[in-house]
Amino acid sequence: MEIYLASSPEISYDLHMPAIPTVPINGDTVKALRLASGLSQRQLGAEAGVVQSHISDIENGEQPSELVAHRIARALSVPVKAILRVSTESGGDAA
Repeated sequence: MEIYLASSPEISYDLHMPAIPTVPINGDTVKALRLASGLSQRQLGAEAGVVQSHISDIENGEQPSELVAHRIARALSVPVKAILRVSTESGGDAA
């Protein structure tokens, strides 16, 4: 996508940015661990360095960047694998 400035149609900016890899986090697990720790979304966000609304989005299914996933795990005092979504695919042949 290109954006043209109204006052200068010959100048354009390419807004394509490389995608930031995300991590498959289990939002329900994050919420359960947060509640068990007695933290509000705002408190967890402050500990993890993100805003409260981002914690809410993650608990509701949004997938965070790897950095944010590690920050959340650290704030919850668990290894990051404890909050990963486990795949239900077996990888074997279906009968």
